[in-house]
Amino acid sequence: DKINHSLLKENIKRVLNVNMLTNDWFNIYKSITKFGYYEKNFLEKNIDSEKNLRSQNKRSYFNNLKEFRTFQKNNKTKFNKNDFGIPQGTAISAVFANIYALNFDLQMNQLAFSHSGMYRRYSDDFILIIPISSNINNYTEIEVIIKNIAEECKINIKDEKTNTFLYSQHNLINLNNKSKQNMDYLGFNFDGKNVKMRNKSIYRFYRNAKKLINYANFKKNNNQLEKLPYRKRIYRLYTDLGESRSGRNSFIDYAKKAQTKFDYYSPHTNNMMMQQIKNRKKKIEKLSGIQLHTKT
Repeated sequence: DKINHSLLKENIKRVLNVNMLTNDWFNIYKSITKFGYYEKNFLEKNIDSEKNLRSQNKRSYFNNLKEFRTFQKNNKTKFNKNDFGIPQGTAISAVFANIYALNFDLQMNQLAFSHSGMYRRYSDDFILIIPISSNINNYTEIEVIIKNIAEECKINIKDEKTNTFLYSQHNLINLNNKSKQNMDYLGFNFDGKNVKMRNKSIYRFYRNAKKLINYANFKKNNNQLEKLPYRKRIYRLYTDLGESRSGRNSFIDYAKKAQTKFDYYSPHTNNMMMQQIKNRKKKIEKLSGIQLHTKT
């Protein structure tokens, strides 16, 4: 939401290797920077509240594009008048966000390379790893360099979301408060020895399973059904047969793939993804009241 439009435009031209954007590219750039929008409270006042829409199993304020166009004709659209910010969720927003960070990525990668380290970024989360054997005298020097690069590239780094760690003898020390602390990055937690999926992810998995199964039991009792409805969906999302039955990934598939990748690329850490959900079959059977026939 803080992307500088002028810098974005310059980086797009750099990627396209042109001095001036052609009409088609300029129109795309203009549509993403001078975007139209409606305030949420305006939509709720004129259509319905988000809570009521969810209770009706609706995921949008509008049922179709035609309905939205009719609303648009009768209600004036606001337009972004700032020289910064692009909307999230459009087909090209993520591409433009990465193009915007191009100079930052290049300089950060060069910084990492100069100290035999590694730099990685996913969306707005990045990590820089510098070996202790590097010739840098003080980690604060690196912090100053990073802040200077960010300022030059007009990228906002939030101090409250930034941590500096020392990894030594299988321990992680937060250098800001000199205490042991786990590191969270892209949905995984690392304490120096063990790698786990975030507890929040595990909780959400079982919470969603419980919600679906409770709803299925309600339907069964309310309609006096012999068998629990939505069994296929329960199998697909919350058992080990999910991938083979639907061809679509479930959270269990995600955990298995994460376990495989971490075991391959990081064999010296204790990778605990599958251990975190080892009792999944028993818990789902207890919730559903049915015996699951799954592979292990």
